[in-house]
Amino acid sequence: MDSNQKLGAILGWTMAIVMLCSGTAFISYNYGQHIGYSSGYQSGHQATLSQTDAQIQAKQTDYQAGYEAGRQAALKDTSNRFSLRNPTFQEMLELLARDKTSEHKYIPGEYVCVDFSHEVNNNAEAQGIRCAVVDIFYPEGKGHTIVAFETTDKGLQFVEPQFDHLVTVEVGKSYSQANGYKTPPGDDTILRYLITW
Repeated sequence: MDSNQKLGAILGWTMAIVMLCSGTAFISYNYGQHIGYSSGYQSGHQATLSQTDAQIQAKQTDYQAGYEAGRQAALKDTSNRFSLRNPTFQEMLELLARDKTSEHKYIPGEYVCVDFSHEVNNNAEAQGIRCAVVDIFYPEGKGHTIVAFETTDKGLQFVEPQFDHLVTVEVGKSYSQANGYKTPPGDDTILRYLITW
């Protein structure tokens, strides 16, 4: 074998060894990466699930502790409790006479029937008198709001809080006509009403 042949054989073997080592390294790298990624993912995923479970458990424990503390405080502290009672007809009239809500000016978009009604309701309840807010529904999505009292001697009484007038509320009738008010521009026929105590 001459020197060129020897050199060719050495180069051939060297190339074969380099290729074999490179192929083995590549296969080992891919296998190691896959195994490492999978085990790292599983480990991280399990840790995340454990943290999430711990957070949920802690939140439930905190919620239960807060609920129980609030419940115990409410059982001990009764100073903020009050009870409402239905007035007599005369008590209702006296309440309305003392109440200054009807002195407010009606301001479209700013202080309207709902505001009058809620103010009378709040003032009555602050004095221990049970009062309802009454929503009246007209055609075309329009409506009106008044108040009501369940008197102990004369039953349910509807009141127009803008004027402190006793009013009639009857489904199928015009609110303004039934109560002697100026007819509004739209249809005020009462379709239904809702009393909220």
